[in-house]
Amino acid sequence: DLIKNSAAIVLQLEIPVPVVEYIIEKAASFGVYILLNAAPAKPIRPEVLKKVDCLVVNEPGSTFYAGVTISDKASAEANYQQLLSKVKDTLVITLGKYGSLLCEQAGTTYFPADHSVKVVETTGAGDSYIGAFAVQKVLGKDNKEACAYASRVSQVTVTKIGAQPAMPTLTEMGE
Repeated sequence: DLIKNSAAIVLQLEIPVPVVEYIIEKAASFGVYILLNAAPAKPIRPEVLKKVDCLVVNEPGSTFYAGVTISDKASAEANYQQLLSKVKDTLVITLGKYGSLLCEQAGTTYFPADHSVKVVETTGAGDSYIGAFAVQKVLGKDNKEACAYASRVSQVTVTKIGAQPAMPTLTEMGE
């Protein structure tokens, strides 16, 4: 019932892959929006991965799933189709200090990192990005709006120490 009554579900691969695959199958059967943070990168059955609405991968994860080295914007743009074809709809490649790349059937949209931000620690940046993206999708925002917001959230996260303590509040985000 928890999955059935959810608007979205966020999964990552720090829990056993069979559990993740089971949850993806259940969520898909109920029409729940599925966001998978494929970290750490691990093999997932292709037929299950195809049910993921949005796959978020960092450079090592995108390299693992694409089978070619992805380390920056240029390599991500050159190879995103291989990854996008493996999921239902959307791919986001987070590129750390280079920003992120939203990949859709219509093409890509690049969200550069703000290099004026004083980076203190990067722990939790990816988690804050994914959480912010998911919240924006539940609020009805499109992928570009969700990525833009997620980029801003992760850029606030890196200005603080720690994982959870660094996550910005809605007030810090101007909401």
